[in-house]
Amino acid sequence: MKIQQINPQINRQHLENKKNNNTNFTGAFDAVTLGLRFLDTNQAWGANAVDLGSMVIPRTTVDFVNRGPAAGLETGRREISGTVNHSLVGVYGTVAGLALASALNSKYGIKAHKLFVDDETLDILGKAWDKQVKAGNADPLNNYLTEVFKGAETRVGDDWIKIPDNNIKNVVDKFSEVLNSKDAPVTISKDLKAYAQSVITHATGSENSFRLSPEHKTASISNLLDNIYNVSRTFINEKVGNAFKESKDIDANAYLKSLKKMNLHRSMLGLGIASAVGMSIQPLNIYLTKKKTGSDGFVGVEGRQKDNSAGFKGLKVAAAGIFGGGILSTIGLGDGVKGLMKKIQFRGLIPTLDQFKFIYGVTIMSRFLAARDKDELRESVVKDVLGFFNWLILGNFVAKMSANAMDQSLLNYSEKEHGKGFFNKVIKAPLVSRDEVLHRGLKAAGIDTIENGKALSFKQMLKKLASPEVSEAIRKETKGKLRALSIAQVAGYLYSGLVLGVGIPKLNIYMTNKSEAKRKARIAAEKAKQQPAQPSVNDQYQAMMKPDNLAFLSKQM
Repeated sequence: MKIQQINPQINRQHLENKKNNNTNFTGAFDAVTLGLRFLDTNQAWGANAVDLGSMVIPRTTVDFVNRGPAAGLETGRREISGTVNHSLVGVYGTVAGLALASALNSKYGIKAHKLFVDDETLDILGKAWDKQVKAGNADPLNNYLTEVFKGAETRVGDDWIKIPDNNIKNVVDKFSEVLNSKDAPVTISKDLKAYAQSVITHATGSENSFRLSPEHKTASISNLLDNIYNVSRTFINEKVGNAFKESKDIDANAYLKSLKKMNLHRSMLGLGIASAVGMSIQPLNIYLTKKKTGSDGFVGVEGRQKDNSAGFKGLKVAAAGIFGGGILSTIGLGDGVKGLMKKIQFRGLIPTLDQFKFIYGVTIMSRFLAARDKDELRESVVKDVLGFFNWLILGNFVAKMSANAMDQSLLNYSEKEHGKGFFNKVIKAPLVSRDEVLHRGLKAAGIDTIENGKALSFKQMLKKLASPEVSEAIRKETKGKLRALSIAQVAGYLYSGLVLGVGIPKLNIYMTNKSEAKRKARIAAEKAKQQPAQPSVNDQYQAMMKPDNLAFLSKQM
């Protein structure tokens, strides 16, 4: 009887321990997932933290240890200033907008400097609003928003998926409610954006690769929601509304024309500031090194002098020119300068890939032009060109290859869009996001991500995944995908840190040391040729022992 009483207690204890272990594992899993998601999605803190950990600190440490404090400090200044400059592009755009939008703001009673909308999106939204105004609708907002969201679609694999009508209605009702209120914010609120993004992502299984029409460039749903709300907020302004009523057609609309002009000038000024800062970093860096060391030679090798020869100056210009041409070709120059300006204009507060290409590109060109000798130029070509192509051309291909090896569905690949073959898939197809994975899993389990009219946070959705309502099969599959994305992300960081942060600088040092050894050997050989041969001790002895010399010495004695 005693044994029968003890066994249930042991079983209950075993189950309780198992439950606690599962809870601890889930907590650790959630913490890691949340942390890596923050680094992946937060453009300000995340991008800077990753760059600092995988590039700035490793490269600075390598030069500090192998080349001394002066070289380490110069490398640290160069790397961290570039990171900070890139993260401030949106700030430069905001400052440029404030400087340029005052007349537009005063004329229409808006805050145009807060609109980071490209011409393409502005045309689509403007035409949709103009259609409702010209139709004489007393309250055009609801119909306008419905038309805009009905035109939106997202790509999942080979398929372009529309937002279901019932979900469009929910989003439009929320947008209309906020926009029609007296205290409607100038820019979309955090809650409204989270609600709309959650509804649309849950319905379509996607938060990226959205477009407003088949001709529209794809963007994230986050970016589209920003633009739709912020632009619509200006449309309902009375003075802006009058501009639509007074214009014969959309092309003659004074408001849209003024806004496009301001956006163009904002892009030119904002990117001009970023480019000017980027191009001044290395010359200033070299000046600070010279002030500290007293030498204007390449700090990577002790005793070097600056090469001021015409031949080397021509080589630097040629290297910068070739690289600059390559940058423009990756951005695209099909429509000339006008087309280039459209491609690098602001589409949101977060810089676009083409903007990064332009700014980082001119920064690297300035490093080529500031090089003090051939070894420094070669080091910059190897290090910076590889960094440029890894970050902006190849993308996070190590993370993609890792994810693809674990689960091929983690790449949003379309043979029609990206082309055939493994290389096209890994280079061109974007990774599926954690939010997309989680929304798809919860939707499969029949769990909504909206509660009491508000969107669940990512952390709350993770808790829902652990609830009894989700089957073990769905939970296991979803967690497996989230785990694979985390492993792939860490693999990408390790690659950047070990290869680009440590490996490439080490390779540069090895190649420069080899070059320096050859240079010293060449100088020694040239000196040996210029100096007359000195007689050896044996030669001097043999000369003294000649008969004539011996006879002379014997007479003296």
